[in-house]
Amino acid sequence: MKKTVLKLFNFYIKSSIHVALSVVSLAFISVKLSQNDILISMLIFIFCSALFAYNFIKFSSIIWEIKKHNFPYLIFCLSLICLIVSIHFFLNLTLSAKIIAMIGGILVVLYTLPLNNEMSNLRN
Repeated sequence: MKKTVLKLFNFYIKSSIHVALSVVSLAFISVKLSQNDILISMLIFIFCSALFAYNFIKFSSIIWEIKKHNFPYLIFCLSLICLIVSIHFFLNLTLSAKIIAMIGGILVVLYTLPLNNEMSNLRN
């Protein structure tokens, strides 16, 4: 029992679920403080997008070298599922929300992937 709980906790930490929960909490609190309502579908979109984006940033360097590392397949599968769910909910967003989400997605890609041979990415 103790080993199972420890494995679940390690998965929770390594898969960055706590980061996605923090992003959803921040969005929920921000909307509630502005005295607006937020749909559950938007919270699911935010959670799944944050989880995929954070894991993409975190694991993008080892995706291309799967054989050389102890690749986290379960986290990779969770991230892909979150990407699919995000795309589903993205299609139901308003135009302004889609534009904001696309800008965020572009920033994540630019932050992670190399731009050219001289500059590795925006992070560096």
